[in-house]
Amino acid sequence: MLLLHQNPEQPLCVNSIDKLTCFNYLSAESVVPRLDTKLESSGAEFLVLGNLLLRRIPAYKTYTNMPGYDLVATNAEKHTSARIQVKSRWETGASGFPMANFDCDFVVAA
Repeated sequence: MLLLHQNPEQPLCVNSIDKLTCFNYLSAESVVPRLDTKLESSGAEFLVLGNLLLRRIPAYKTYTNMPGYDLVATNAEKHTSARIQVKSRWETGASGFPMANFDCDFVVAA
């Protein structure tokens, strides 16, 4: 079964049961669609949060989309907090993590 998306302003997407391929009309080159990794990234955030809580470090997840950080760890005795950004990759052999915002105190690769 094939589904064709035909709009001259957007790439042509041919969707078969086992793969998705997009072709650009103007350059006729293959365009790889971006994967939806929201579930995996949220899972990585909860993994780091769980590890912090197991070590008795008070922490919480910022459910509203805070640019620059995903978790906040606090120390009530010293009245301090640390902003933590969690990075995860779908690709197993990735060489790094793309970062657009460095407004955090720690970066955790999970």
